[in-house]
Amino acid sequence: MKRFKKIFTIRYILPLSLLLLVGYLLLVSLSNDPSKLPSALKNKPLPTLTLKEIFSDRPESIAQTIQGQVTIINIWSTWCPSCKTEYPLIKKLAKEPHINLTSIVYKDSRSRALTWLSKNGNPYQHVWLDEDGSAGIELGIYGTPELFIVDKQGIVRYRYAGAIRTTTIENNILPLVGQLLNEQ
Repeated sequence: MKRFKKIFTIRYILPLSLLLLVGYLLLVSLSNDPSKLPSALKNKPLPTLTLKEIFSDRPESIAQTIQGQVTIINIWSTWCPSCKTEYPLIKKLAKEPHINLTSIVYKDSRSRALTWLSKNGNPYQHVWLDEDGSAGIELGIYGTPELFIVDKQGIVRYRYAGAIRTTTIENNILPLVGQLLNEQ
């Protein structure tokens, strides 16, 4: 009888337990929204980043360039499928009044980014290049695309991970930008 219980436990109960555990972990991971990933930068100053501006190839301080403006910083790459999907919405967002839209090209080459912008249009006031991903580390990004909203004082007020949607623009981005523009 003991041998039967041992065989039954090993053959049926153990695999069933493991299957239930894996199923639970899968269910939990699928319910996580990647756009809700925490940001260590929220309500903190934008890190001091100096990157090459893609058109001039000159190093620029991002904080100095955007100082005194509410700015949206879009992190993207030419190799990123989600970036390609969200690009029409980024272009639409750029047409909104009072939007200062800038970007950082993450872990990509200058030539590929210039080709992409030439082919698809450039909605950005500034485009900086982060070829080695060091600025991405400073910003704490998980991948591309990601988006940050920085207030007039250079404080990161919002972060969104993943491709933006129309609802994200309407419910989160535009209301926050409007609020920040009205702050002194």
